[in-house]
Amino acid sequence: MKKARLKASMAGYGLILMAISAVVFSQAKKAAKDPASPTVSTERIIRYVRDKFGVSDNVVLTVDPFKSSPESGLFSSAVEVGTGKDKKTNSFVVSKDGHTSIFGNLVPLSGTPAQAIEQQVRQSSKLPANVGLTVGALKASKFPGFDETTVTANDGRQQQVQPFYITHDHRFLVIGSIFDLDIPPHLQALRTISLTNQPSQGPANAPVTIVEYADLECPTCARLHQLIEEDLVPKYGNKIRVVFKDFPLYQIHDWAVNGAVASQCVYEINPGAFVNFRSLVFYAGEAGVDGAKLAGCLDTHASLPRVEASIQEGQSLNVNQTPSCFINGRLVVAANPDAYYQAIDQALAARGVGSSGAGQGSHTSKARKKSQ
Repeated sequence: MKKARLKASMAGYGLILMAISAVVFSQAKKAAKDPASPTVSTERIIRYVRDKFGVSDNVVLTVDPFKSSPESGLFSSAVEVGTGKDKKTNSFVVSKDGHTSIFGNLVPLSGTPAQAIEQQVRQSSKLPANVGLTVGALKASKFPGFDETTVTANDGRQQQVQPFYITHDHRFLVIGSIFDLDIPPHLQALRTISLTNQPSQGPANAPVTIVEYADLECPTCARLHQLIEEDLVPKYGNKIRVVFKDFPLYQIHDWAVNGAVASQCVYEINPGAFVNFRSLVFYAGEAGVDGAKLAGCLDTHASLPRVEASIQEGQSLNVNQTPSCFINGRLVVAANPDAYYQAIDQALAARGVGSSGAGQGSHTSKARKKSQ
């Protein structure tokens, strides 16, 4: 029952958001150019996108000219990611004062707000007919010019509540994510991520903290774990702390939820055995965990609330793939080991701390060889 609760909870999230989140990477429609521009530079938009979505510096980003928007006070544009045939166009909207941005689209509403919002959410998310939607009351949001509501999805077994935003005049619904450009994404991540009573490795006062959201059935996560254990920890020693978060992708990995529950059971039984268990995964006895206690914890799913909390935290950070790592709040999703060395070295430099005496080049080569 408890495992079903998690699946239903995640399914509810998927019912509303997983289709909508793809809007961030949807093709933008071209519109007539407008000579005016918001009080925000294209360079600032590019920095924000790199920080928020973990786009590495070697990926080319360009911002299209700002265009008029059907909603007053806003401009529309798009971020071009990459070049040539691999280029992707990602639409966004930005306020004329440069404080607020929407990565996604504004869709028009007609009729009463509640009915129009329900219709657009259902259409955008492609929800099945058996899923009921209830739109809550409108209230002022923290984003100027936008009101906030909640939409509750209920399939008869479980329900899930998700906030949505509409323009203050109730003419447009936000399909995508809305952000405050005045708050750097890494600072917002640091405010959101909980480090209390979490499985971790390394000193709590380390100058660099790496928070990893991973799926124990994810092959790339396994390679990253090897990189952490055999390269990053030996290289940086006490200068880094690694905090492990579970983000099981149950839709594609049947064992992922059980693996996440098992790892949290191990942490609750014997925190010191967590890293060994994570490395061995199935061989709990070799990791130094009491087999009877582990069996009891797995049978009752006693640690399921910890897994659910980790998933919800990841969702609030817009995590949508594994592994996703936040290094002092900055998102890194690249599989290339060099990206992790670069991010850690930059974080150490920002704290006025140098990297270890070990040569970065030798470690990078070693990690690259393993990942091949």
